[in-house]
Amino acid sequence: MDPLFVYVFTLSFSSVLIISTLGDKPFYQAHFFICHAFFFVGFTTATYLIRSKIKQDISLSAPDQFYDFEVLRLVIYALFAFYLMANIVLFYTTGFALLSDDPTIAKVENFDKGFGIILKINWGIGSFLISGLLFFILSKARKVDIILFSIVIMLTALEGSKSSLLRILIIFMLLINHKLFLSKKKITPKFKLIVPLGIVAVLGVFFTVLFKENADSDQAIFAFVRRFLYGADSTLYFYSPVNDQYFSRFRFWEFPSHLFNQILGFLRLVPLQEALGNVMVANVLPDHKGTIVGPNTPYYIEGQIYFGYYGAFVYSLLVGGSYAFFRQYFFDSRYYSAFWFVLICSICHQASALAVEVNLFLTQAFDTCFFVIPVYIFMNLAVKGRLIVRKLHF
Repeated sequence: MDPLFVYVFTLSFSSVLIISTLGDKPFYQAHFFICHAFFFVGFTTATYLIRSKIKQDISLSAPDQFYDFEVLRLVIYALFAFYLMANIVLFYTTGFALLSDDPTIAKVENFDKGFGIILKINWGIGSFLISGLLFFILSKARKVDIILFSIVIMLTALEGSKSSLLRILIIFMLLINHKLFLSKKKITPKFKLIVPLGIVAVLGVFFTVLFKENADSDQAIFAFVRRFLYGADSTLYFYSPVNDQYFSRFRFWEFPSHLFNQILGFLRLVPLQEALGNVMVANVLPDHKGTIVGPNTPYYIEGQIYFGYYGAFVYSLLVGGSYAFFRQYFFDSRYYSAFWFVLICSICHQASALAVEVNLFLTQAFDTCFFVIPVYIFMNLAVKGRLIVRKLHF
């Protein structure tokens, strides 16, 4: 279950949408396909350049030989306690989104009024816990690791996102295809049933959300098909006359403030901006009442907003190259630290969001580092009385 495969697979559906809805706008049709071409050129070029500089070896033959293997276990347990307490608070104050009448709306409204910090915890600590617990289960499992992992799976499903469990399946596939575990011949037969069972669980949560937020089965099936557009439904709003006029005033020097707004807003340094997808929907449907949950803003639209029609091609190239960098760094770099391996695994998974919305990736990666790194530093100082920092390289 490669996140890049998901993106390529859904590209066929989004291409059909673009051809059918922008038939009278060939200029914009061409823009969509050229941006994707630049994305894959950037991805392929960066992959080649990185591989040419990599020394194909690994320093340790077993995961439990990492110098901070046991420290990482303590970090995981401490983060789990924090993660569990945060979700208990969420349950007693707003309830879990999956159990509401409309999980998609609830997963947004539940984090208003000061509870946004719990969303940050679920994004940041949640991803790290999944990666870390799977790392221990695949390398040197204890019963407590399996119990904690089961609780994390349950809480992840209750978040109310249609694809909440998909990230667990993707992280699992990233780990078992890494050379650190690929050489362990017992892993593949032992866990070969996890993928089909994981797919069933993902679809179970997916359709639970769909049938809760749609009036009948026809609408639910339509919403299911729409998910295959992978953010391309934003073109339905972006190319409307009202949004064409609205976004024409955006300039490239505003891009950094947009890119880092969620991070700086979390730190209370700047006011939070409305997501571009929400703005698009609000402009097209000005009389809409209630919470607006707009589509993601993919790189080919984001690039056009801030850099213009042609500047979006260069932006697409850079996004594709960035995605390739994180993937290749995870799979081919040399690791000395178990913590660093698990952290990069989490960020590698989050990097799949680059194809959906760039600042979503930056926000999730920041959340992970913000909550996780201080705990790791504290545990090192508490257990070993010092912090070992190795040079990071391929």
